[in-house]
Amino acid sequence: MYKLQPLFKSVGETPHPSCVYKMKKISDHFNNKVTDGTDCNTEDNATSNNCEVEQLEKRWTEITSRLQRLQSELAAIKTGSSSGLSSFIDAGPAPPLTVKALAVQQDLLVLRISSLMTSLFELKSRLAVMDDPQSVSSTTVLQLQQRSLLERIRELNEEIRSISSALNSSNIQGQVPSTSQCLAGQIDVVGPGERSFQDLVIHASPSNPPHSLPLLRERMEKLGVSVYARTHVHSAVAGNKLLNDTLKSFISSDSRLERSQARMAITLIWIKAGDGEEPSLIVSPSSQAAAINGEANIVRYLARYVPGLLDYEDQPLKATQIDQFLDLTESTAPLGCRGSKRDRAATLQSLDNTLSSRKSLEESSNEVGLVDFVVYSALVNSCTEKDIGKNIRAWMDRCRSTVKQATAPSNSKRSILENYLTELGIAFRTLEHPAVFTVAAMMEHISHLAGFHAKNLLVKDKKTGKLYLITARHDAAIQLSQVSKMIGAKELRFADVETLEATLGVQQGSVTPFALLNDAQQQLVTFVLDGQLWDETNGKDSYLNFHPLTNEATTSITVAGFKTFLKATGHDPIIIQV
Repeated sequence: MYKLQPLFKSVGETPHPSCVYKMKKISDHFNNKVTDGTDCNTEDNATSNNCEVEQLEKRWTEITSRLQRLQSELAAIKTGSSSGLSSFIDAGPAPPLTVKALAVQQDLLVLRISSLMTSLFELKSRLAVMDDPQSVSSTTVLQLQQRSLLERIRELNEEIRSISSALNSSNIQGQVPSTSQCLAGQIDVVGPGERSFQDLVIHASPSNPPHSLPLLRERMEKLGVSVYARTHVHSAVAGNKLLNDTLKSFISSDSRLERSQARMAITLIWIKAGDGEEPSLIVSPSSQAAAINGEANIVRYLARYVPGLLDYEDQPLKATQIDQFLDLTESTAPLGCRGSKRDRAATLQSLDNTLSSRKSLEESSNEVGLVDFVVYSALVNSCTEKDIGKNIRAWMDRCRSTVKQATAPSNSKRSILENYLTELGIAFRTLEHPAVFTVAAMMEHISHLAGFHAKNLLVKDKKTGKLYLITARHDAAIQLSQVSKMIGAKELRFADVETLEATLGVQQGSVTPFALLNDAQQQLVTFVLDGQLWDETNGKDSYLNFHPLTNEATTSITVAGFKTFLKATGHDPIIIQV
């Protein structure tokens, strides 16, 4: 009929492969030849796998040796030896380990650890894809050794973290004390029970100053916590009449201490606040929801931060007694600025009875401590002289004496005096020498100075309680019975150390007429002077030599300049001839 073209052109013969896929026979050994009518050669595959296992074993050996070298280098760092630091330093004397050098070493160690970890993960991946029985059998030991390697790497990482801790905690101007000590934990970088660097900000009103704060700083430094302290004045209270020079330098640290060297920084800021408003502490502005309010709570916080400052946490009875006193100082409590006058009177009576049989509010101590300072601060801010009894008054004198010592260290006392003399236009010169406690010891250092050298006695009238400061030539014979008749006193006795510190603000051995500067406001001391020290016609002897509020120096001043000083402090001397 008709003829149609085929839909598909003929493709001819289709070739069929002799082998569609190949599989290794698990049951066969590689040393036997197995023929399956194909071109597969199992013996060649076995040889290839054996070679790969040998390569892996070789790489593991290299990794092991590298880890051993790394551990020896870490051991060299720990012991401070330079012999094992082949990767870090050349042969020869080891240079001092600085923070920068230690950081470089740490980075190199971290890079080595990362390289080893990468090699081990690669090794593990290659082992996983080897499905040959003989290969698996040959690498079982390698897998066990791999676990050992990983464990050793973890140990190395722990040591590197200890290096990091030492680097982050060290504040020693670019140099660590000893690398081995840092790694071994022998250097007290942070200290047991202490925490990292604290930057504290305290806001307070000039009408309610936290008088315990200078004592807190002093006690923390005695416990080994270096404190960088500064006082600032907010512009809103710059003209406040209460803001005198004492408050402007209320808390300060040694000028030689830098902020980077301290473990704690305390910044006191005088702000404008309502009457009786409590001081507040900010520890972390970014995360702290509310400030820590109240002087007592600030003390509690610092006591928990610095072990030994107020160590009562493990003594429940002592803790309860201390908290009872601290609670009395809250703003609305009896001794607080906003407390009830009726409750305050009853509390003061109870407090006076307590202090009649002991010298401190802490029952087990004879010296005033932090609890005393907080209560003292509350009484100064809320009570008047007529409100307190004689026992509280004597206790407050002891506290005041301690406060003066803390707020005016020896160097600061001298600086205050020198600034005062400069403001009055009085010329002076100062000679520094070792601390002296007797006239004989003093003369060994200052006998070459021109002028009179003096000895000073603070005495008290036994009957009236009146205080006298007697200044005479160092070689003059002083008989208190004769001096009593000269000045009209009944019977003179030497004043005790507490009275000396509370009135003149100096310690025993540092008594000086310059200390009358600390009595300029209260005028509790009458000045008695040897007549020869008042005569300006003595030529070269018209110079007078006194301690500048510290027994570690002697200041020379003219008689005319000394008269100007006494006039400024308000002490008109009683002149006697001895």
